[in-house]
Amino acid sequence: MRSTTGAAMFKKIFLTVLMIFITAVVAADAQDKKPVFHVMNLEGVITAPSAKYVAERLEDAKQAGAEGLIILMDTPGGLDTAMRDITKSILNAPLPVIVYVYPSGARAASAGVIIAQAAHIAAMAPGTNIGAAHPVAIGIGGTAELDKNMSKKVENDAAAYARSIAKIRGRSEEWVEKAVRKSESIT
Repeated sequence: MRSTTGAAMFKKIFLTVLMIFITAVVAADAQDKKPVFHVMNLEGVITAPSAKYVAERLEDAKQAGAEGLIILMDTPGGLDTAMRDITKSILNAPLPVIVYVYPSGARAASAGVIIAQAAHIAAMAPGTNIGAAHPVAIGIGGTAELDKNMSKKVENDAAAYARSIAKIRGRSEEWVEKAVRKSESIT
């Protein structure tokens, strides 16, 4: 017949061994789990549906518990409002966003430059380029003087926005301003 002290001691030892075993199993399971990143394509002209698509994919990645979102990008640029919506989504994303200019032969031009600048990580496949972000106004009419003033206003706004995004992410403010003002492009 066991004493109550022996039974209590046995119970404590058993529970301690059980807890060690459970901890080991949980730790081993955690080590087996690989980080999961969601991947999406952003191709063609940047438009309002593009901005909605990026926001939806970010939300999907968050809901799935993904470690981040990888955007495979190939764009000639697009609408300023859509680019700004995408940029805001990335800057305020609840998880890291990686923009990868892909595949070889792809580009991140115009609006694509600013989107890439907003990403936590921006990378490029070999044989790709980024730049030429000078704003292009479509449909502005009027006198030559008005067009010149409007163009300068739009350019200054785009340059300031690009610099602010580069600063947030610790990237070259000087280069991104040259991409906007002088249409510089790099590989």
